Amino acid sequence: YIKEQRASTRKLLQPPAARGEGSRKTSFMDELAAYLCCQDIKPKADVTDIFLGAKAADAPGLFDRICFCESQPKARKLSRLLDVPQIAALGGVMLQTGSTPTSGTMLTLKWSDFDEETRTATIQVFGGWGAPANTEWWSEDYDSTCYIWNFLMNWGRLCNYSYALSFDEEYMNADISIRGNLTGCCFPCLPAWLALPTSIARYTMHQEGEDKDGTQWLRRSYFFGQEQTSYILKQVYEPDGSKGKYYDSDIHNAPTYMLLARQ
Repeated sequence: YIKEQRASTRKLLQPPAARGEGSRKTSFMDELAAYLCCQDIKPKADVTDIFLGAKAADAPGLFDRICFCESQPKARKLSRLLDVPQIAALGGVMLQTGSTPTSGTMLTLKWSDFDEETRTATIQVFGGWGAPANTEWWSEDYDSTCYIWNFLMNWGRLCNYSYALSFDEEYMNADISIRGNLTGCCFPCLPAWLALPTSIARYTMHQEGEDKDGTQWLRRSYFFGQEQTSYILKQVYEPDGSKGKYYDSDIHNAPTYMLLARQ
């Protein structure tokens, strides 16, 4: 493990051209910050391999070893959500579009924990203690605010920041519960035991479009009972990695580079 980390560090300290990557829009300091925070900056062209690939996760990095006492890699397990036709599209790559601070975020629920009886899908957004190899299925836009996300991603991991999506019987609507352990670096090995009261924050999803096939959702965010933001969540890649329904019309809205939490 130590040899692998040394080799990775030596590669990082080389200029991009020496690494065989050609010209990049990311700077050395950007990549160094991501590396030190156990994160990656990846081009959007790699999103299907990273998000949808079924290979076992790499050995845990320094962050997981120290904070969560993880020592072994974990294989990804397909979510039972894929067996529900109305929402199976969420197992592809979804893109947040619209006038929202998180526009350009990409995610997949292909590896989420889905309870068929309660119709609830649970995801640890950036990973965390006990996370089932799910640190590379949610990205944030890499831009000039990247350093803010370097902090927020790891703080979210320490707090086991999670979403629980509870669907109605027709799978047309979902209420999203925000959960965490609220302890941060003090006790990171605690599950997301606290659900934020809906009187403070409440998220919802509603199927949009004529087909109602799970490829387009209207996401609304409410704080203290008032709607603050909304955006459209669209499928740009199918669960098998092929182009999704809104690839041609919306993939250009995805950022050139993605910031990802790395296991």
